[in-house]
Formats: sequence, C-alpha cells, structure tokens
Amino acid sequence: MHFILSWDINAEGTEWDEINSLLKDHIEEYSWVRPLRSFYIIRVSGPQDWHKIRDALIEVAKSSEIRIHFLIGPLMYGGDYDGWLPEDIWPAIEERIAE
Repeated sequence: MHFILSWDINAEGTEWDEINSLLKDHIEEYSWVRPLRSFYIIRVSGPQDWHKIRDALIEVAKSSEIRIHFLIGPLMYGGDYDGWLPEDIWPAIEERIAE
C-alpha cells in the first residue's frame, strides 16, 4: 500500500531547506522514493500511517510563518506510473508500489 505526497514551500535557499527537512522528517521512517524535487511515493502499512503523516504535515504547515502547501493522495494498492524519468528510478518506484 502506498500514496503520493508533494509539497510547495514559498521560500528559497536555507529557509526552503529547513522547512523541507521538517516536512521530510515525518516520512523518514517509511520506505519512500523521490522521483521529483518534492514529490514522494511512500509505502506504508495501513491507514494509520497515512493519517499520522498527514496530521504531522498539517501541524508543520500551520505553525510555519512561511506558506507551505501540500497534496497527499489516497492510499493505493499496486498501480502503474509512467513518465520521463532517469531509468534507475523506475525500480525504486516499483519497489514502493508492489503489492
């Protein structure tokens, strides 16, 4: 089971890096791949993990003086992704979406 997550931080440089690290801290314990700068495919064991991550990201966004937006997709089993990415990222994606 997996979901997609992407965020947008209205900052640059060090500020962007710091907020990005705060957000990323909440997915570090999970298996994830980042095919784009702030787009993640995250493997979780169930809905409780999805809720835990979502709630933590909401808290970061609410508490920041910098505008943070994020989009979190629904839980999914399997599926296919397609696009134009480096060849070596596709096995990492397949590993996260495998049932």
